[in-house]
Amino acid sequence: MRTGKFFLQLSFYLLVAVFISCKDQGADKQEKTKIANDASLEKSLKETNRIIEEAIYKSDYETLLKYYTEDVILVPNFQPVLRGKDAVRENYMRQAKAGIKIHSFRANPEKIWSGGNEVYDYGSFGFSVSSFETKHPYAYTGSYFIIREKQPNNSFLIKYFISNLDFNPCKEMY
Repeated sequence: MRTGKFFLQLSFYLLVAVFISCKDQGADKQEKTKIANDASLEKSLKETNRIIEEAIYKSDYETLLKYYTEDVILVPNFQPVLRGKDAVRENYMRQAKAGIKIHSFRANPEKIWSGGNEVYDYGSFGFSVSSFETKHPYAYTGSYFIIREKQPNNSFLIKYFISNLDFNPCKEMY
């Protein structure tokens, strides 16, 4: 049961880890659509992701919350859908109490494109995490999909996020 609870707590932090999805991880520039070629957009997303990455390592949840829309929808693994910034904040507080700590992560965007005032991004990720319940960090891999919404100040906030693991962690329990 402890392992199951850990995976439930871990799944939301997994979402945070992959927010750094716009880092260029050696992807072929020609595969990215014209949105990735827009230098100002790319610069804006890289700066946002740098700030988010810093906040992740510091467990600075208030900074992370600044990068969500008020009506954000997060679809974490093994948990109910989180609707709105207040639900995300509540979940972050549970994560803090559990001592969830991200030790490393890497996101590999496969495609970034735009439509209207939204930017879409999907790819794969890997990260390691620990909590008060674990003796050492555990590593996971998976994929993600993010929708960011352009704001009046030309920044982009996360509007929708979904991810999945590349394996079934519950399989070990049976």
